[in-house]
Amino acid sequence: MEFSNGSAYIAPYYFEYPQVLAILSAILAFGGFCVFFQSAHILSGTPLSLGVYLTSKIVQAIFAYLLTVILYPVYMNITTASNLAINYNIVAITILLFVIIGMTLKIISVKLPLKTNHQLPV
Repeated sequence: MEFSNGSAYIAPYYFEYPQVLAILSAILAFGGFCVFFQSAHILSGTPLSLGVYLTSKIVQAIFAYLLTVILYPVYMNITTASNLAINYNIVAITILLFVIIGMTLKIISVKLPLKTNHQLPV
């Protein structure tokens, strides 16, 4: 609810501030704090790491922001049939960031010990 209401409040400012679309994309990718805390409650009884989940949601929001900033001008150029100038350096850097962060999250999630609420008998 909070991200849908927040998005509705922010959206009219798009014409004044072009970055609003990217901010909305990040908010929607994160999913809202209510969703995060509901997921935290569900994960509390499992061996899954809440820190990795939070980090993943933040990275997802950042990537949504960056992809919107990079790809929205491409979309506008295609839909308005104007000449398209793509900066391939930015596209390559974005893809490289995706790969590096994805591999880092994979390594971190493999190396983290599983937490359990069960104690082993002594």
